[in-house]
Amino acid sequence: MVKSLVPEVEKLDMSDISKWEWFKFKTRQIAVDTAMKFICLTLLIISGITDSRSEQYDVVGPADPVFVVAGEDVILPCSVKPSTSVVDMRVEWFRLDLKDSQVHLYDDHVDKYTDQSQFYRERTELNHQELQTGNTSLKLSSVRVSDEGLYKCFIQYKSWSDDATVNVKVEEKELRPPGSAETTNKEETSRAERMFKEKE
Repeated sequence: MVKSLVPEVEKLDMSDISKWEWFKFKTRQIAVDTAMKFICLTLLIISGITDSRSEQYDVVGPADPVFVVAGEDVILPCSVKPSTSVVDMRVEWFRLDLKDSQVHLYDDHVDKYTDQSQFYRERTELNHQELQTGNTSLKLSSVRVSDEGLYKCFIQYKSWSDDATVNVKVEEKELRPPGSAETTNKEETSRAERMFKEKE
């Protein structure tokens, strides 16, 4: 197109401003059209690669319930398979059986607590180093009986998203009275150990 305009330029009388302006306009238009086509093609290629890669991943959780004793800490397993970094993704944990259900949110490379349920304040933690390998497991500290329930690990990146469910079972800590048989046996064992050490 540009080459076809060259003969016309040679025939132009440079005093004829309208023709010269027309030539410059057409040249700029061709350059802009070419650049826009190149940009659109590049974006389509990048978008296609990103989507195809995302579709290959799955969010995986445990098949069996996770058991924990009240008062202890527990890890709720969740990860992306095959292993890939989720540092740039959105990772959200929430309860399926609670209205105010957000347990933990990681987004834009930081943990966000604005909408976190008050029941989980200062009791949740994601290991940011593990995010680089696709491990999005959540640590829940000082587990309560009320923490028992279904938890969902939701991961999102652009148009792709997937999730896994973790079933948490909490066992109440068994408290034995001071006079119980087990407590008495432990006291006798401890007393015997002290006497043995004193004889030595």
